[in-house]
Amino acid sequence: MDTTCGSFLLKSQKAIKDAIAIQKLQDAGAIILAKANLTELGHKMGIKLTSGWSAVGGQTQSPYVRGGVRSDAMPLGHSTPAGSSSGSAVAVAAGFCPVAIGTESDGSVMLPATRAGLYGFKPSRGKSDYTGVQPGGKPYDTIGVMAKGCEDIASVMNVLMDDQLQVRLGESWKGVKIGLFDLREWWLPEPYLESEPKSYQEQVLTAVEEAMRTIEEKGAQVFRSTPLISMPEFEKDIPDTQGLHDVMTHPFRKAFEEFLSLFPDCPATTLKEVIKGS
Repeated sequence: MDTTCGSFLLKSQKAIKDAIAIQKLQDAGAIILAKANLTELGHKMGIKLTSGWSAVGGQTQSPYVRGGVRSDAMPLGHSTPAGSSSGSAVAVAAGFCPVAIGTESDGSVMLPATRAGLYGFKPSRGKSDYTGVQPGGKPYDTIGVMAKGCEDIASVMNVLMDDQLQVRLGESWKGVKIGLFDLREWWLPEPYLESEPKSYQEQVLTAVEEAMRTIEEKGAQVFRSTPLISMPEFEKDIPDTQGLHDVMTHPFRKAFEEFLSLFPDCPATTLKEVIKGS
């Protein structure tokens, strides 16, 4: 299959070998149906790019949003499917496949999963082999899974992580420790995201608390209000979205140019050439 990363310059490009994650899934019997659209280059083309849009695939549309993405939508506006693993989430939500793979540096699995009404799982960095996957930044990258049920996610992550998550779903969670930070201190304000309706925030808080109680009933320890840097402290150091974008994308150039070496017929060898060609 072509690996375009959403860029015109990479259209029709095929890697010299599959990513290790794909190899492992195929060895386990998985059938790879297709590659999904994404926010171009994993949302590394600029902070104003609408989530789910790429030069190759166009605008990814949520199956739950009548009329599609609004013309005046913010990059992560409510009418967008979020991203950057937009197409993966939409494909599952629309019933094209039972489970989809996405990658995440800072929300690229969890945000689309939330918008599509799915379960999303982002493992800790390093839990699955990232070799051969388009990078966002090595300090942050990880492979995640989206599905309509936890069993499907667990069965895929069993393969990717060489773990037994599926077996442990029905067992006691005794000995498991879970840290939970206060979500009310971390509602991202504009210009990061459109402000959420209060009713939505209350729904989220209720759902999280119910989940934590269920987990505690299974024997796990839940540590509520785990201390993190506060939003005001965060904004003091990084006062706008451009600053956050600069921090997150700093390692991208070097990692992406290493990734381009997997495509011997690619006319570009540098990130600058890819962007110019798009």
